[in-house]
Amino acid sequence: MNNLKTVLRVLVGLVLLISPVWVPTIIWHAQRPSERHVVVANYTVPYDNYHGHRGLMWALNYAKVASPSDDRRWRGDRDYIGYRPEDRSRPQRIADANLGGADLLYFADAYGVYQMDLEILAGERVQPTRSPRLFGGVTEDDVDAIEAFVESGRDLIVEFNTLPPPTDPTQRARLQNLLGVRWTGWVGRVFADLHDVTDVPDWFADFYAEHYPDRPLPRDPSLVLFSYRDELIVVSHPDFGHVAPRVRFTDQGRARLGDLHADAPLFKWFALNEPAADTTPLAQLILPELILTNEQFHAAALRLAYPAFTERVVGRSHRYSIAIDGGNIPFDPGRYTVAGVHRGQALLHRRRDILALEPVFWQFYVPSMLALLRP
Repeated sequence: MNNLKTVLRVLVGLVLLISPVWVPTIIWHAQRPSERHVVVANYTVPYDNYHGHRGLMWALNYAKVASPSDDRRWRGDRDYIGYRPEDRSRPQRIADANLGGADLLYFADAYGVYQMDLEILAGERVQPTRSPRLFGGVTEDDVDAIEAFVESGRDLIVEFNTLPPPTDPTQRARLQNLLGVRWTGWVGRVFADLHDVTDVPDWFADFYAEHYPDRPLPRDPSLVLFSYRDELIVVSHPDFGHVAPRVRFTDQGRARLGDLHADAPLFKWFALNEPAADTTPLAQLILPELILTNEQFHAAALRLAYPAFTERVVGRSHRYSIAIDGGNIPFDPGRYTVAGVHRGQALLHRRRDILALEPVFWQFYVPSMLALLRP
């Protein structure tokens, strides 16, 4: 009898020990699949690591959205429209794709692929530079297809970088009209070290010297904002927390998406957009207060807060604009077959004083996408 009790205690202990792993997995497998039918487009895939839509693929798989391929799992090397590094001769555009069965079009990035990317891949170049574009930008035919898609009552998500160049002003204006936002001409990012030749373009040092002739190029972490009118704003501080913008959900966003909370530092590329009157800001991008010490910031008449995520509803069509490079992640997000894993990751990644891409991904991007993919 004592041996039986001992065995039972051991079994109960083992069950309690492993239950945090297998119970969430069972729950995930028991959840119903999403009814969404999604098409993904990404024109910025120069390398075969597929970082540019890795985070989106994870969210699609977690939400159990059926992939357009034969199996149900989304794969970053297969399930998208755009430039394919394994077959560079035949990139595909949205205008050429079959969108008939989709109810959601996700445009991850239109920046494109450049000669520089191939030189870096071949080991011929280390530092980014200006170079000829091989593919990218939103064309008139692309916008025709996108307009037809949303005007039939279907949904659209457009992420950074789609509105800024190389998309030309005419096609940008058409996309802005669909989305209910207007790009201000400003983009930005936090750089860990402006002397890092693997990260900072070769033209930046001279560009900085033109705008700040009496100041040396900073080595501290720096928030860089520049406009396509050749304006430049740079603020630096030894602490990343003092230069990083933050992403927070608005009251409208929490009402629309669920009781979501984020206060995530942003170290990705972002654009400053203005919402139209009929557009709802679901999340805000808040610039650090340190930028108020910069004279160029005041001369440009910029504000501290801009929308990071917006929604415009026209009939049955919901159009979303994400002003940050949200689904682009260099890290492996891990298993998606564990219910609630994103909540645990959001709690783990809450530091604000180090350069980390995980907080904004787990606190903001993933819960936003899941709210839209599993409405």
